[in-house]
Amino acid sequence: MQVALSLGANLGNKIDTLNKAADNISALPKTWILRASSIYRSPPLLPANAPEGWYKLYDNAALTIETDLAPHDLLDQLKEIERKLGRKPSPAWAPRVIDIDIIAYGDIIIDDNRLTLPHPLATERAFVLAPLSEISPNLRLSGKSVLAWKRELLEQLPAWMKIVNATPDSFSGDGLLNGQESSRVPENPQANFIDLGAESTRPKANFVHPAEEWSRLAPFIEMQNLNSTFRPKVSIDTRNPETAIRALRAGVDVINDVSGVANPEMLSALVESNCDIVVMHNLGIPADPRTTLAEEDPISSVLDFLSRKIDTLETAGIAKSRVIVDPGIGFGKTPAQSWRLLQNVEEFFQLETRILYGHSRKSFLKTITTNEAEARDVHSLVVSNALSKKFVDVIRVHNIEIHQAAEEAQWRLNQRF
Repeated sequence: MQVALSLGANLGNKIDTLNKAADNISALPKTWILRASSIYRSPPLLPANAPEGWYKLYDNAALTIETDLAPHDLLDQLKEIERKLGRKPSPAWAPRVIDIDIIAYGDIIIDDNRLTLPHPLATERAFVLAPLSEISPNLRLSGKSVLAWKRELLEQLPAWMKIVNATPDSFSGDGLLNGQESSRVPENPQANFIDLGAESTRPKANFVHPAEEWSRLAPFIEMQNLNSTFRPKVSIDTRNPETAIRALRAGVDVINDVSGVANPEMLSALVESNCDIVVMHNLGIPADPRTTLAEEDPISSVLDFLSRKIDTLETAGIAKSRVIVDPGIGFGKTPAQSWRLLQNVEEFFQLETRILYGHSRKSFLKTITTNEAEARDVHSLVVSNALSKKFVDVIRVHNIEIHQAAEEAQWRLNQRF
């Protein structure tokens, strides 16, 4: 039976504890991990009179597993894992070393003094729904998908995708091969995705041969801990099938194809994998500022493009749950059209896929600042905050540190007001 689990920790070495929990779960009799999420940080749920020392941020994750254990037997085993990893009896809402909950056990409904399934509070908690929507967005709880439930919450936990440009000519000035940056990916365990790209898509960018692209990417892929259960998902920003195939063989999790899977060979490579796929709307790569959508309102054209791409992927055998759509801010759009797409995120909910926006440092921001690309992080942050409130699932940014610092500051302010 397929089972969805939610895990959380806010004491000790949280990431290490979560990974030890996953190791113990995979060691259970006739139990296998199918998919694991990245880690989502969240504020604790606390009563009004909670001690000051209880305010400790949680690291949250999700697993889907296959098991032959009966529901109550699985519950007993999970409670034993919690005890083994150091969880002790404590007051309600107090910090804890580890918490493992069964969210759903197939379609089985249980309501007794030990176990309620589906979990009765799962649909109200962003820290449960956000990790689950990463690995099983179409999982149905109480009549609706995890993704649909997530979009009904007032508080959102978007996935943060960190841009890492292994190029000498990035438009944003952060290319790791420009002689000014470190030659390694910055460590950031709180990123949900690390998006590695080795070919610039800025206007007038030069084509990069797949062999050169791979030579740039390979060292950075090797730096990732792909054997850890809970870790940032590694995404490869490429339109070249040869590069995608080599990256998938290396164990990456996502192919971010800015061409919108325009190459049939890319489609074949994706069909033979189990990776997630980002499909972006565009009117040509590299972007050409002189080529934009004809109509003032781009929504219908972008929707039609993405809908047709989803149909193509599904016809080829790629489940919609693997697809993430990207409206392609700045690619074939005027600044006004890009703003229109940012303002109308909800129009893309009808596609029933996760949604990614990549707005960071882009030229449409010139309508609100004269800063050059590398000095637009504050403006990108303000847009990111708005996108989070509009239920965007994945927000792709350059300076992830400033975004997460602002997110944590907002959580702490919310405790005070």
